[in-house]
Amino acid sequence: MLAIVFNLGEERFALEATQLLSVVPAAPLRALPGAMPGVVGMLPFRRRHIPVVDLELLVNGVLCRERLSTRILVVDVSSATQSRWLGLRVEGALDSLTLNADAAQAPDRAQIPGADYLGHLVQAQEQTVQVVRVEGLLTPELVSLFEMSPAAASTDIAAAVVELPMLDDNPERVD
Repeated sequence: MLAIVFNLGEERFALEATQLLSVVPAAPLRALPGAMPGVVGMLPFRRRHIPVVDLELLVNGVLCRERLSTRILVVDVSSATQSRWLGLRVEGALDSLTLNADAAQAPDRAQIPGADYLGHLVQAQEQTVQVVRVEGLLTPELVSLFEMSPAAASTDIAAAVVELPMLDDNPERVD
């Protein structure tokens, strides 16, 4: 499986490329006061406003540093009834690897409460990489951010971020 790899602290993690919609540079976010731990704001992206989870904050309790390699991985977490996109802010997202899914070892999640997002451990190019299970991040609190009514979204979020440019796959174009 092809995956994009990134750092959380000193450890390497990966996200399957099949879940990835886009990789965008770190951008200003609209804060969400009172949001669940790890959710750092909303990102204007392709005419939507998507919640962004800082994986460094979620895993290690510290915010991602602002570096040239800091990226937001936009992933598709759609359900059968609703289109949903989620941003994952990470550091060191500059490489991709082909991971051997047959050699993967499942972690013992029973020993890691609240870490449903931790997937298999995979040995790749002399490094151990842990796969992130995006569906494990979808807590009821995070899902509620997707379920805002269009009227609430346009009033509460879109109106508050009009000063931010919409991000697109074309870095030369700013709407």
